[in-house]
Parts: sequence; C-alpha cells; structure tokens
Amino acid sequence: MSDYVVVSNTSEEIELPTNGHCCSLELQTLQRAFPGAIGLKYKNAETGRLRILFDDSVFRVKLYNTSLLQPSDGWEDKVCIVMYEQEPLSKNVQDNLTKLITDLSARIDKIEKYFEPEDPANIKRTKEQIKIDEFVESFEKLD
Repeated sequence: MSDYVVVSNTSEEIELPTNGHCCSLELQTLQRAFPGAIGLKYKNAETGRLRILFDDSVFRVKLYNTSLLQPSDGWEDKVCIVMYEQEPLSKNVQDNLTKLITDLSARIDKIEKYFEPEDPANIKRTKEQIKIDEFVESFEKLD
C-alpha cells in the first residue's frame, strides 16, 4: 500500500498523496498540481506498453469527487505521466513558433515596402505564399 503516487509532467517528478483507505488518487488533487489533467499513464513493466488510468466515474457514480483507481499491482515502482485533454506544446515547439511568427512579420513588412508602389494584389498573393511556405518549413523542422 502506497501513501503517495509519483507523477511527472516530463519536466519534474512530484509525489501526490493518495486516499488512505483505498489508495486511489483524487482527480482534484492531480488537477491542483497539474491544471487541465484528465488522467495518468505509466509503462507496464511486464508488457512494456503504456497503461492509462482515467477517473473511476466510468465504472460507477460518485457523488462528490472522482478518483484515479490504484493499478492492480499498486503504485510502487511507477512514474505516472500526466495526461491532458490536449497535450501542451513543449518549450522548444513554443519557442520555434514564436520565432517563426516574428520572422514572418518582419518578412511581410519588407515585402510591403518593396511592393508598395506596385499592385496591392501582388502583396496579398506574396503574403499568402510566404505564410504557406513558412508553415510547411516549421513542420519539417519539427521532424
């Protein structure tokens, strides 16, 4: 029986307290530590595959809080990874997107200055093409 669950969001590991009598982890406790969390996943030592833990409301109705039920072999020797409804972007991806947007804005300004005395329709077509090209390049860099 474990009084704590080791939980990680990939940048740090913390121990969260379990419900003493049934060793379940209150979803509210998980969400206070990791806002937006909907469940946990961990690697099954026997199969090497990920197992997912969602709240127990799938199996029964509970009046107040929902809990993440303890795995059949307990919480010991497991590092559970937080699951979010939509996984947050990594810091690298966020930085790359910010840089991409900044670079794109600077390029658009240069193009506008270049085409200003020319046809405004050319500016619009060029902006659209740059946006498409930059978008494609950003995903190629992520691979």
